Amino acid sequence: RLNTSLADREGQVTSLTQTLADREGQVTSLTQTLADREGQVTSLTQTLADREGQIYSIISSLSWRITLPLRLIRRSARSLISKEEQYALLKSVYWHLPVTLRHLLNGQRHTYVAKRLHHNVFQKNKEIVSLDGRAAEQVEWLARANHEKRIVIIPCGFEFDELVNQRPINAAKYFAEQGYFVLFVAWQWSPSNILYKSCGEVWPNVYQVPLFDFISLAEKLCHHKELSIFVVTMPAPALVNLIPSLRQRGLAIVYDIMDEWEAFFNVGQAPWFQKSVEDSLVLTSDYVCAVSPSLREKFSSLRLDISVIGNGYTPDVIGVDHKGASRRHRGNELVIGYFGHLTDAWFDWNLIFDLARSREDITFEIIGYGEPDWVRHEVAALTNIRMVGKVLPKDLHVYTSCWSAGIIPFVEGVLAEAVDPIKIYEYLYFGVPTIVTGIRHLEAYPMTYFAERKNVREALDRALQCKHRPEELDVFLQQTTWHARFDTLVSELTKSQNMRLLYAN
Repeated sequence: RLNTSLADREGQVTSLTQTLADREGQVTSLTQTLADREGQVTSLTQTLADREGQIYSIISSLSWRITLPLRLIRRSARSLISKEEQYALLKSVYWHLPVTLRHLLNGQRHTYVAKRLHHNVFQKNKEIVSLDGRAAEQVEWLARANHEKRIVIIPCGFEFDELVNQRPINAAKYFAEQGYFVLFVAWQWSPSNILYKSCGEVWPNVYQVPLFDFISLAEKLCHHKELSIFVVTMPAPALVNLIPSLRQRGLAIVYDIMDEWEAFFNVGQAPWFQKSVEDSLVLTSDYVCAVSPSLREKFSSLRLDISVIGNGYTPDVIGVDHKGASRRHRGNELVIGYFGHLTDAWFDWNLIFDLARSREDITFEIIGYGEPDWVRHEVAALTNIRMVGKVLPKDLHVYTSCWSAGIIPFVEGVLAEAVDPIKIYEYLYFGVPTIVTGIRHLEAYPMTYFAERKNVREALDRALQCKHRPEELDVFLQQTTWHARFDTLVSELTKSQNMRLLYAN
């Protein structure tokens, strides 16, 4: 029995040994299968990495970045019915592009905007062509203009704001005080562009009118025998095309060259600009003035009687009690200040950073808005630059009273040379000696130290050691108020009305 039992156990062992061998064979087969699968996974992973690399390469390419907005626009535009919504989308996409891409697309943008603006003007005129005299008289601004003895029309790129010290706004105030009824024509890109202040009287004798409303009803204006004026502040075709009609109504045409529009156009601004239109405006105006000598020289080949009438200031806006404020509260701390817009398109931030690093004994106080992101990162690393933000004009004296000097650090170039910065008059009103770069004609102003980048430190030292000459400064300030500036404009215009008188007779 034991032998039989042993034989049975041996048989079972043999059977289990065979089963184990079979299992080992299966394990070996599965291991090989697993290795094959891992090889396939490795191969697929490499293929995926290659594809991701190709996709990243495509997405990172210049052509992909350039065409991305077009693809987005194409997909989105299919679901949009309103042309205004399409335009808003295009505008939003464009201004979110990198600066280099915006520059590449400037030509297409300018063409598109100019065509759209022309189309909007044409459509608005079609809507109003059937308006009869009775309906026109129901338009308040038109009825008032037609009952006034003399009017002034002043277009502007933004709405009227009595607290903003800009040339068109100050011109509107001046002419209103002189007894004119002022039509302040606020710019629109389309008739659906709603203005914050809409259409109405925004200052005594100053009536704000949306651009497209004015264009549509300009031909309904009556003839004015007394001197009435169309002050063209921007040579946009939509405005220049109104000149023949306004001449027939007895208005004198003044082209006030406030900016280097061609240079703005070349850097992506003023997409409506056309050189031929501006040249024709210079030739056909009764009187032309420019804010800087470089702008006068630019058009000297077209006419030689262009006056230079710079910008100015209004004591009431910045405080009649704050003249010479910087001499009253100047302490031991050396502070050099700036107020105004802070875009790096013309504000020389690198110059400020170089000065701040080399003169740690000076605090640079910057008032304003519009600084780019990269500037904020640089400022955070410098302890002697103080960013204040926006400050109302009436409160500027609080800061300037502590300044040792002011600075206007403009990037050297065509844009800077054409500028006559309003802030220089306000700096000098506060009694602040000023360092200037990029704007050469300011070197003739009192207490003003023009410098190129290479010698700006010497100019800074001279400004800090400046001795106040009240007599010289007072004469300058009397001649550069907005009131004095526009007195000169009207006086010169009165001598140059040949074209107007020809039409009037």
